[in-house]
Amino acid sequence: MLTLLLAAAAAGLPVLNEVCYDPAGADAGGEYVEFHHGGPAGRSPESVAFTDADALDLLGTVGVLRVFSMNHRDLRAAVAAVRRYRDISDRAITLPASRKIADERIRELESLLARFEEQTGGTY
Repeated sequence: MLTLLLAAAAAGLPVLNEVCYDPAGADAGGEYVEFHHGGPAGRSPESVAFTDADALDLLGTVGVLRVFSMNHRDLRAAVAAVRRYRDISDRAITLPASRKIADERIRELESLLARFEEQTGGTY
């Protein structure tokens, strides 16, 4: 678990450095919750970074596995949900550092879905 947390922190540093994150000034309130899938241009830098982090989570391996686990009885629904979250997350990304990570994760996600389709004979 510690390895996962350290890896997540390391991956997030470029994004946090880009917005000059100040944990002392962070508002953990409603703006993060309200706009966690995207929002207006005038949001706080911390809110933008939170939105990007949330989107990157859904685009990564952990996000894909979460979606499949929530739809484990209906794999067609799981694939459709992964694609839906991919599109939502892709649109939500704002920061250039996040975009770079997102583009790589989207390529990996597409490769995973292609392998899934191939290995299931196109059933899903």
